Amino acid sequence: MRCGMLDVQHTALKNLSAEEFWMAEMARRSESTKQRYRMFLDKFCRFVGADPDEIVETRRKDLESSDPKTRRRFEILLKQFINYLEAEGYSVSSLQVAYAAIRSFFETHYMPLMMRRGDYPSGEGIGQRAATKEDLRKMCERADVRGRALILCLKDSGLRVSDLAELRVGDVKKHLMAGEEYAPIQIVTKKKRIVARTFFGPEALEALKEYFERREKGTRHVEPEKLTDSSPLFVTKRKQPLTRSGLSSLITQLAQRVGLERISAHSLRKFFQTQLEAAGVHPNWIEQMMGHKLEGVKGAYSMPTDQQLREAYVKAYYSLRIFPIKVPNEEINVLMRRLHESQERILMLEREREQLRERIIQLENLTRELEEERKLRLEYEKRLDRVERLLEEFMRLRKEGKL
Repeated sequence: MRCGMLDVQHTALKNLSAEEFWMAEMARRSESTKQRYRMFLDKFCRFVGADPDEIVETRRKDLESSDPKTRRRFEILLKQFINYLEAEGYSVSSLQVAYAAIRSFFETHYMPLMMRRGDYPSGEGIGQRAATKEDLRKMCERADVRGRALILCLKDSGLRVSDLAELRVGDVKKHLMAGEEYAPIQIVTKKKRIVARTFFGPEALEALKEYFERREKGTRHVEPEKLTDSSPLFVTKRKQPLTRSGLSSLITQLAQRVGLERISAHSLRKFFQTQLEAAGVHPNWIEQMMGHKLEGVKGAYSMPTDQQLREAYVKAYYSLRIFPIKVPNEEINVLMRRLHESQERILMLEREREQLRERIIQLENLTRELEEERKLRLEYEKRLDRVERLLEEFMRLRKEGKL
């Protein structure tokens, strides 16, 4: 029975096209990665004028050739393809993805391209920059309730939009109901299948609370929504889950609305890392919050507890915060009254200090006078002692009849 199933599976695999077989091999890759790889394979096919199956067959024949130039046909074509993309204005990072995609296609069919070290696209591209606090404030000011919550969740957590799209209301609801300022978020990332151990801070939670209330209440154009623990964290106006591309588009649109260039959803992830680094959080801990894999001994020995990560995050949150802390009017009045009392106390202490300073001067003068009196007394005692000795000598001489 088991052998029969294997035969069926083998037959199914044999019937797959070259591209379908490639995609089957990439089953554990994220959907976004597979989409980008397929896009670059499609461009490569158009560039060389052949479909994936024809490319595989041509590569097989090339490898059987005794001519080294023929055997390296596709290595040369890949380099020419990368040059073509570069001329089209693709960034260095996109060139690297294209390079990896085409190599992956050939490796899947057991005909790897023998590229040389210098063939890999390198250099620095302009790319997307890290957002600043001012950028994020501008975007929030022009955003609706949903857009504001999205911005604050991304900058507070450092999550990729693909992972944020997987979160549910239940992931934060209990923390909101408990009135907590920080909500731990743990999720297996779609891209790397690594656990990200991050947090939503006060700004994100406050924005989410307002967003949830708006969804439950509804508007003139949107019906009220009954939120459950399984409800998506972010939804469209038709109450459908917002996808990765939908979330990314929202961020891009908000940035463009306020005239910001080179800002994307990834810019908020860069903001998260940059701000935590500036606050002194250990780089390995930031990597674990962001769902990055630690290489080598770092992964084996850098193992902070959830409590340690929370304490580091809370301590550094001042660096992630983009708005001033809101203080109630009553608390402001209390603080102002305490400030006034403190100022009066300071004035009183300054007066006492002046009085003490004057007293010290008086004591110093008195001390100098006493010192002068002491010196005079010593001088008088010396004179008296000499007079007494002279008197004794006079009396002795008088007694001896010498006077």
